[in-house]
Amino acid sequence: MKKIGQFFIAAIPFWIYLGVQFAVSMAGSVIASVVAIVSGTFDPKDPNSILSGEALCWISLAATVLAFVAAVIVMKISKVKLDDFRPVKQNGKVYGLMVLFTAGAFFVLQAANALFLNIIGVTEADSTQEMLSTSGFFMAAIALSAPFAEELVFRGLMVKGFEKYFPKWFTVVGVTFLFFIMHSANMKCYALLFGLVLMLILYKTGDWLLCLMFHFIGNGMSCLVTLLPEENAEMIMYTCAGIGLVVAAVSFMLIMKVKNKPAPALPEGVPAE
Repeated sequence: MKKIGQFFIAAIPFWIYLGVQFAVSMAGSVIASVVAIVSGTFDPKDPNSILSGEALCWISLAATVLAFVAAVIVMKISKVKLDDFRPVKQNGKVYGLMVLFTAGAFFVLQAANALFLNIIGVTEADSTQEMLSTSGFFMAAIALSAPFAEELVFRGLMVKGFEKYFPKWFTVVGVTFLFFIMHSANMKCYALLFGLVLMLILYKTGDWLLCLMFHFIGNGMSCLVTLLPEENAEMIMYTCAGIGLVVAAVSFMLIMKVKNKPAPALPEGVPAE
C-alpha cells in the first residue's frame, strides 16, 4: 500500500495535467453550447451545431496551453528549476545529431505504429486527428505547443518525483505507462515507443532539453506527413523507415561518442570551484 501511495504522489503532476485538460474541455463545451443556443445556430438534429470542428480545435489548444501553465505553477511551487532536469548540459554537436536522430527515428516509429494498426485491423484515423488535419493552423499550434507541456510534466516533474521513491527501471516504466494511456487508441503503439525513446534520451544524455527537441521536431514532422499523397503515404513511410533506421542508429552512436559526461564527484570535504 505504501508503494501505491508513493506512486500516486509521484504522479501528482500528471493528475493536475489531466485535471486541467478535463476542466478546460468541459468548460469549453459548456461555453460553446451557450454560444450556439444564444446565436441560434443550435440544431437538435445536428450534434455538430453545438461543437463545431473549429470550436473543438480552440478547446484543445486552450487545454494544451493551460496545462503548460499549470505545469509551470507546479514547478514553481515545488521550487524546481529547469536546470534540475539537466544535470548534464550537452554540446552543440549533440544537439545537431539529435535533429538527425529524430528525423530517422520518427519514420521508424510511425511505420511501427502503422504496422501495429494493420495487424489489429484499425483503419480509421482518430476523430481528433481528422479534425486537426482540416486546419493547418490548429494542427501546427497544438502539435508544436504540446511538447512543452508534456515534457515539463513527464520527463521533467514526474521523473524527478518517481526517482524519489522508485529505482530507475520503475521510473521508466511508470512515466512511459502514464504517457501511453493519455494518447488515443490509434496512437498507443507510437506513444509507447515514443515515450521509451524519450526516456532513453534522458537517461543516456542527462539533458532534458534533448527530449524537448525530439518531441518538438517529431510533432512538426507529423504535421508535414499529413501533406503526403494519401495513395502513396504508406509506401513512402515504410521506405523512409528503412533509411531512418540507419540514420537513427548511426546518429545515436555518434551522440554517445561525443556527448558530455557527468562531472566526476568530488571527494568528501573538497569544496567545488
